[in-house]
Amino acid sequence: MAAVTATLSAISEKTATIWLAFGGTATSGSDYTALPGSVVIPAGPLGADVAVSIFNDTLFEGTETITFDLAPGGYSR
Repeated sequence: MAAVTATLSAISEKTATIWLAFGGTATSGSDYTALPGSVVIPAGPLGADVAVSIFNDTLFEGTETITFDLAPGGYSR
């Protein structure tokens, strides 16, 4: 299990939705658990974790990577 933290640049008084895009050489669903398309950071905290379950398969595939791109999705009142 690994975790990535989506972090705001400053604490917000509103709930923030951060959109996630994934890439890299690892394959979602066979190398790691499919991940959500967004993470919600409630008003107050500076960030939220996204947990990644990595599968230990028996295939020799060399080194694989998972990349994360974060983009602001918006705020709710």
